[in-house]
Amino acid sequence: MFGTELHEAAAIRCGLVERASGDVRATPAGLDLYERHLRHLPDMAANYWQDQPHVADAVTEINRTYDQATTETPTT
Repeated sequence: MFGTELHEAAAIRCGLVERASGDVRATPAGLDLYERHLRHLPDMAANYWQDQPHVADAVTEINRTYDQATTETPTT
């Protein structure tokens, strides 16, 4: 799908998913976010989720996590 690699890279950087055996899998942090905010989303395209409960909280948390991940200096 067009553009998904950008979303995937951001989710990896946030620690919400990881690549394993060629697949993308949720990490414990990603599963926790899902359980707290997203597990009750309807089975429909994501562009219809904006009016669903908990989505705004999830977006706020993801944005905060992304901001932290992109401002931290990687350690090697």
